[in-house]
Amino acid sequence: MDWPMLGTEWEAGDVLVQNPADGIWWVLVIWALTAALVLLVTQLVVGPALRRRHFVCAQAGREVEVEFVESGLVGFRRMVAVRSCSAFDPASAVECRRACLDRDVRIQLPLPLRPSLEGRRP
Repeated sequence: MDWPMLGTEWEAGDVLVQNPADGIWWVLVIWALTAALVLLVTQLVVGPALRRRHFVCAQAGREVEVEFVESGLVGFRRMVAVRSCSAFDPASAVECRRACLDRDVRIQLPLPLRPSLEGRRP
């Protein structure tokens, strides 16, 4: 026994997907948006970051400004490379043992000296 239907009513298949190509298109759009979102979050959370630090370098024997490359999850990042250091000319030609990558080796500047560093920036 069939249900009585009017000729203008849609069937169940027509309501969900009118055409199989439309369904495939929507699946591809949703997949692309999800992949783009995952890549964006991955770059923001796990991707490398640059961080500048001012401290006294024991090896150079003076105050330096160093730009480090950090890697890892946000909140748990660690310094993995030295990108530039003001002790060298040019600053990107770092030719030392890079002991400053170890947090315990860096000597932090006292607070009264920090404002003087701000005046030297271009």
